[in-house]
Amino acid sequence: MQSSYSFLKIVLLLVVTFCLTFQVNAQSTGFAPLGAEWHYEIRHPFDGAVEFSTINVVGDTIIAGKVCRILIKENRPGCYGGAYIDYIYEEDSVVYFYDSNFDAFQILYDYTANQGEYWSTKVPAYTEPDVYDSIQLYIDSIKYEVINDKSLKALYVTMTHSYLESYGFKFRTIIYEKIGSYDYLHIYFDRYFGLCDDQYSYGLRCYEDSEFGLYETGLAATCDTTYILTSVTESELENDFKLYPNPAKDFLYLDINSNDCLSQPTSINVYNALGGLILQNIKTQCGLNAIEVNNLSPGIYYLQCNQNGQIVFSQKVIIE
Repeated sequence: MQSSYSFLKIVLLLVVTFCLTFQVNAQSTGFAPLGAEWHYEIRHPFDGAVEFSTINVVGDTIIAGKVCRILIKENRPGCYGGAYIDYIYEEDSVVYFYDSNFDAFQILYDYTANQGEYWSTKVPAYTEPDVYDSIQLYIDSIKYEVINDKSLKALYVTMTHSYLESYGFKFRTIIYEKIGSYDYLHIYFDRYFGLCDDQYSYGLRCYEDSEFGLYETGLAATCDTTYILTSVTESELENDFKLYPNPAKDFLYLDINSNDCLSQPTSINVYNALGGLILQNIKTQCGLNAIEVNNLSPGIYYLQCNQNGQIVFSQKVIIE
């Protein structure tokens, strides 16, 4: 009798342990594990410098009873970069960040949100520093994409701000499980929303943690590549290649006016936000070229123009 009772206790303990483990796994995406690191491309609008910014998960702390990860930012972008140190935690597949403006936690990412739903984040108002406004993140669509042999949920979102809503200002990004927003981890907009001329994040280069491994988007040759876009090069590109409209829906138009467009034909490659080649070796002619994009899924893409195997022009585009 005693042995049967002991056996039942062991079985019950195993069942409870399994249920708790399943519940934890079901309610967490495993966001920001210790040692995780992000690399983002940082661009300077005036001197042409292209650098990188890193975010590292370095430890834990407790804030308001919540066990939070500590995230340290190096070379934080001046535009919309948030705090230099972030404190975040995940609960029921929702990631929260500590906002010192309100001495409270706000939603950073909600992986439970469904298509057509949204969440709001309070921010300082654009016109009055002591008044607070909000941004809204609307879920346009949800997909599952394979990265490093893992199927990750991807939220395609549109962000808008009440002050600039009348101007039609919108910002689109993709938020992945494990990785976060493709444009920058912390999508917190301050009172300069939409009107910032400081250095900014151009997109994710790399993400890595011990379980997930290293993921490179292909945005740069390596995670820590740096280089300079000279003013001459930028001026020539502005005159030689013009891409519009952006965002686009049915067609992108590329106007090529370079002096050597006949002797050095230009071909076009289009990559998705994951670095995957979507359209390859599109032939062009001097003058206006129409690129059909109505069969592409809404999201962020990168268009590259190549001459003799060299990239001569690239631009991020949004397909609606």
